[in-house]
Amino acid sequence: MPGNRLHRPAVALLIETSTAYARGLLLGIVSYVRAHQPWSIYLPEQGRGDPSADWLLRWRGDGLIARIETKHIARIVAQTGLPVVDVSAGRYLPHVPCVETDNRAIAQLAIEHFLERGFRNLAFCGEPVFAWSNERQHYFQEIATQKGLR
Repeated sequence: MPGNRLHRPAVALLIETSTAYARGLLLGIVSYVRAHQPWSIYLPEQGRGDPSADWLLRWRGDGLIARIETKHIARIVAQTGLPVVDVSAGRYLPHVPCVETDNRAIAQLAIEHFLERGFRNLAFCGEPVFAWSNERQHYFQEIATQKGLR
């Protein structure tokens, strides 16, 4: 019973451990759990974009924290009917709560960093397969143009 104080929420983490960003997410979740009510955490071994999340359809937990980066994963997560928080920039399930980076602020910080070091000719190098990278590039170009940079 989720309202029961003795109930330990069972939360599955659909987050790979192969990137620094993902490990940072996991450390943040651990910090939260330590500061609040304990959770029963299920963290399956998986790689980024691993399509083998069918186990979620049989899993009987209370909620999910997931990097929903493909339509296939989005379909499975939606079919569970469980509460979910998306920690991906892909936004395959736009109706679920999400945690994302502020790409405008990141672009602003990058440009300020270069300007403080005297650079005036800038370029953006990103990964066009990722929505966060495309958004960051958009803001980088927008801010650079506003500042009269090339």
